Order: sequence, then C-alpha cells, then structure tokens
Amino acid sequence: MGNDAVQYTFRMEIRMKDDIDRDALRYAVDCTMKRYPYFAIKVVENGAELDTVFNGLPVVISEGNTSPCLCTDAANYHFLAFAFEGKRLFIDVHHGLTDGTGMDSLAKTLLYYYVNNKYSADIDPSGINTLETPISP
Repeated sequence: MGNDAVQYTFRMEIRMKDDIDRDALRYAVDCTMKRYPYFAIKVVENGAELDTVFNGLPVVISEGNTSPCLCTDAANYHFLAFAFEGKRLFIDVHHGLTDGTGMDSLAKTLLYYYVNNKYSADIDPSGINTLETPISP
C-alpha cells in the first residue's frame, strides 16, 4: 500500500487482544474463501477480452504490515490478500471486488473461524456467514 501504482484498493485493519497466530489465520482464511468463492477470482485473457474466473490458488498471507501487489503473481493473482504484524491483522482488497459492506461480512466470517480455531471457542454464529450458510443466488 502507499504505492502510486496500486490504485482502487483499500485496507481494513483489525487489532486483536493477542498476537496473530499464523496457523489459525491460515485456517480462517481458507474457510472464509470457501464461504465466499466469488471473492476467489482472477483475470485471464480470452482473446481480446478479459474474463474473471475462479482462482484456486491460496490467498496470500504476509507477515509484516504490507501485502503483495494485488492481482499479480505475488498475490497469486487474487484481488485480496491478508497480512499480520503482532496484534494487527490487515485485509487488503481491490475495490472492484467488493466495498465496505462486503468487506464487513468477510471480516466477520474470518474472525469467527480465527477465534474459534485459536481459542477453541464456541461462538454463536448468528448474523455471521459460515460454511453452513447458503450462498444466495
């Protein structure tokens, strides 16, 4: 972030009580991407056209307060990436993928799976999109 070449992106920062656990974060990111498969996309050339298709590569998680340039090989061509530093968790997203409302839902799902995994918590999922929540058409 903070790069003039990176346009139309935004970042959400979440401050946690304890240092971020990379393994718990990987689990939470993987569950979150399964719940939001429409966020797991990449752009491919189709002749003179550009198409968005499913991206099965893992979403990148970086240690530190910066993420790779989105939509590039460094980000596995994803439109979003995650990073962490100490107690801070960062979600970087291309605005073409979602807005603040969509990001809010994604963050709730991410935190649900992260906290349940890291602390063996039993959080009530009411109001949170989980893997069991149907995806509306």
